[in-house]
Amino acid sequence: MAGRIIDVDTAYFLELKSLPGVRDITAQAIINLREQFGYVPKLHLSSLRSFQPTPEFWNSVKFSNQPPEESEDA
Repeated sequence: MAGRIIDVDTAYFLELKSLPGVRDITAQAIINLREQFGYVPKLHLSSLRSFQPTPEFWNSVKFSNQPPEESEDA
């Protein structure tokens, strides 16, 4: 999977699970965030129970549906 970038705002469950450190419960929580907000707020990822995004995770993802204030931060 080296070099593959996953769009967290559009990825399916199995695509999310392929990301570093993402298990079933985390993938579902990311989908729940997306359903709640219409996108995945980057700041909310660090607050998910039993998930700490690593540099490897951040290097493997992109966010296509972020509001302007969130797009500039991470």
